[in-house]
Amino acid sequence: MKILRAIVRRAVVLALGPAVLELSRPAWATSQDAPRATPTKKEGEVTPGATSERPLIAEELTDVRGYSASGMRVTGCDPAGDPSTIVEAIDNFVDAWPRRDPEKVKADLARHDDMIDLAWSLGAAWGDQLVRKFDYSWEAVTENGKERYGVVSRNRAVSVYPSYFVRECFYDASRDFTALLIFNMIVAGDFNDWPAGGYKNLAEDVVRIVPRR
Repeated sequence: MKILRAIVRRAVVLALGPAVLELSRPAWATSQDAPRATPTKKEGEVTPGATSERPLIAEELTDVRGYSASGMRVTGCDPAGDPSTIVEAIDNFVDAWPRRDPEKVKADLARHDDMIDLAWSLGAAWGDQLVRKFDYSWEAVTENGKERYGVVSRNRAVSVYPSYFVRECFYDASRDFTALLIFNMIVAGDFNDWPAGGYKNLAEDVVRIVPRR
């Protein structure tokens, strides 16, 4: 699982600054509201701010499967179980995680490989349920020059970057983990009219109207 861990470790290093201490959106969380430049470009040239994707290579997919299996063990879920039940277990696990003060968070982000692995395990397990239930797919999505692993809908209207969101919620008491809410809204068809190709990040765009607590 070296590839995914290396990606997250690099993101952690980038995040160790004021953004972490303020517990605002981490440096590795791409803003979905950033303006998209559309200048004239040469053939093959990537437009700044444009979104692109590539399929995961075999080793990356193996990493995802391994982490997903680990997430199932952590939550005590049956991999063949109902996707909504599995997502609910992940949702409850992350929500119950003890949130910490900023100085401890900074130290943990710098040194704890186990937290990286846990975030990837729960995130991969969550993402796999979106793949199973809604025919989403795992892709490496690049926006504003930053590549992240996530799951995307078939028409690319929406995206979710599960492990990044899990990790953010572990350390930020103000973040509401909305995995189950997102799942139920997809079931209800709430995003069916969203434009194809928008890659809207549901972890950023879905907000609970009534606070969890």
